[in-house]
Order: sequence, then structure tokens, then C-alpha cells
Amino acid sequence: MTDYQRRQGGPRPGGTKNSQGKGKGKGKGKGKGSATHDTHNSQDLFGNQALLQQLKSGEDQAGKDPNAILFDLETTGASPSTASQDGLAGGVDASEAMAETDRARVTTLKDSIDAVAAKYGLPPALLAAIASRETRGGNLLDKQGYSRYDANGFGVMQVDKRYHDLQGTAKSQEHIDQAAGILAGYRHQLTRKFPDWTAAELLRGAVAAYNTGPSNIKSLADVDKRTTGGDYSADVWARARAYAPWFGKVEEAPDS
Repeated sequence: MTDYQRRQGGPRPGGTKNSQGKGKGKGKGKGKGSATHDTHNSQDLFGNQALLQQLKSGEDQAGKDPNAILFDLETTGASPSTASQDGLAGGVDASEAMAETDRARVTTLKDSIDAVAAKYGLPPALLAAIASRETRGGNLLDKQGYSRYDANGFGVMQVDKRYHDLQGTAKSQEHIDQAAGILAGYRHQLTRKFPDWTAAELLRGAVAAYNTGPSNIKSLADVDKRTTGGDYSADVWARARAYAPWFGKVEEAPDS
């Protein structure tokens, strides 16, 4: 978790030197994460009816492919510092390779991820990608479910025990729900800050905010400027696209 989220109550997303090769981020902000947002409430969308309709349209499309929004934006993938944990050079190929390394662990969470993603109107592959980036699908957790490198970060999605009443066990649906609610809450905060952003851009901003806090999101071009490794949303987005065939309503499992 970044310093921002330890102070303000967000989850502890990837930024520890164990998983990213660098120290924790140092974002500063004032909003608090929340797992209690109603993601389909027009009042929460601050009267932005155009965006509300856009999100509803996305939800309709999600009935066929809940991950479709991930392909509305391109991404540069992992930075060299993030990719170095696996001896890689960086870029989308590195993100995809790290996602593949974690895939067997992450797909054990599929049922919970799919259910939670549907509840909050999030792409299930995106939640899977956060689990990959944060804890390598749980591989970096100790026997009690905390990060081996930070005693405050709990679970596969890394929620900080100092700012949240922890829900469920480390890999439970309750835990994933808590983290997804915080992500959805950041997305809602950004609708007010950036009313002209598309649904995909708001989601990308929310992913970055999951790491650095919404007050540190200044523009789409610099969305990762204050994130760990300077690449948090870019890397997570690339991993999510790689996971798209395995999460959501998959009619026929892809070849391994």
C-alpha cells in the first residue's frame, strides 16, 4: 500500500519493494476509499446523465463480454523496474508474461472474482490483474494472509488492516468484494473530477487511484505519474487484457 492509502484508508495495492522492485509510493491526498458505494446510483454519478447512460451501456455489453472495456484503451504495460522482478525488460509483453506466471493461482479465484465484478460493474479480468500485481495471486502472502513484506497489508488484494475492518479470509469473496468496492468508489470520485472522460478512461484512472489516491490523478496522460514504478495502471491494464479470456462469461475455455 502507498503512504496515501495507509493514512487515508485505501487498500494496500502493489507498491512494496517485494513485488515491484522499488519502495512504496508516496502519494498525498484526502479522499477515503470505500467498499460501500452503490455503483449504479445516478446521484453518486453527480448528475452526469451522459456518463450514467454510457456506464449502463457498458453494463449491457458486459452481459456478453464484461471485459470489453479493457480494449477501449491501449497501454504501455510494465515499467522496467516492475518487470525486473521476473528478469524482464518491460512493456506489454512483460505484463503478459507476469500475468501468465500467476495465472494458475489467480484462476482459483475465478468464481469469487466474477461474482464481485458483476456486483460492482467492473471487468472481472481487471480484479484478477490487481491480484496478480499485488501479491502474484497470493504467492507473496504469509500463513496468516498478510504480505510477507508488510504486516498491515492483508489478502490477495492487499487491504490495510489499520484503516479497514477486514472482511473474510485472505482469498475469500468477502475480501475481494471489499477491495473491489474501494476501486469502484474511486471510479465514482473521478466522475466528478473528470466529467468528460469516457467510462474506460475513468476506470483506468480508478486503477491508478487504487495505488496512489484519487487526488493524485491529474490527467490521463500522467495517470501513473505518482504510482509505484510509474506504471501501476498501465501494467494492471495489460495484465487484465491478458486475463480477459479466462474471466467473466467464458463460453469455451481458451487453450492453455
